[in-house]
Order: sequence, then structure tokens, then C-alpha cells
Amino acid sequence: MLDDLPEGLFRLLFKVLRVIVELIGEGLLEVMFNRITYCAGWLAARGLTLGHRPRGQFWPADFDRLRGVWPLQLLGFASLTILLIGLVGLVMAFSP
Repeated sequence: MLDDLPEGLFRLLFKVLRVIVELIGEGLLEVMFNRITYCAGWLAARGLTLGHRPRGQFWPADFDRLRGVWPLQLLGFASLTILLIGLVGLVMAFSP
């Protein structure tokens, strides 16, 4: 009975550690995805409107307080997706 105690304890500690790593990783990925798509959308909107919109900052100091940034993030995601498809197409076109 006492022989099973360390194995069960290590299994429990491993599960707790895995949950902690997953939560931290998920939070970092969410922050990175939000920032990258916002910045790509900001650049795309700035280029499409010839510099008139958006009026916000490219890299805001407090990103969590921004409201209504989902259109920029959607535009950024779409532009990054189109860029990735174009790069894959170029690689496939010029590969032997």
C-alpha cells in the first residue's frame, strides 16, 4: 500500500503541472494571436485607406482596454491567411 503512494503522488503532481502549463501556454498564444492579428489588420487598414484610418496606435500600451478592435483583427487574420496561401503557392510553383 505504501509502495503505491509515491506513484500516485507523482501522477497527481504531473497532472497539476500539465494543467498549469496548458493554461499558461493558452494565455500566451491568445495574447500573441490578438497582438499579431491586430497589428497586421492595422497595417492593412492603413494601406487600404491611404493612411487615414485607423487612428489608434500601431502597438498600444494597454491592449486589454481597447474596444472594437475585432474588425482590425479580422482584417489582419484575413491578410495573414492570404499572405500564407500566396507564399505556399510561390513555393509550390518554383519547387522542382
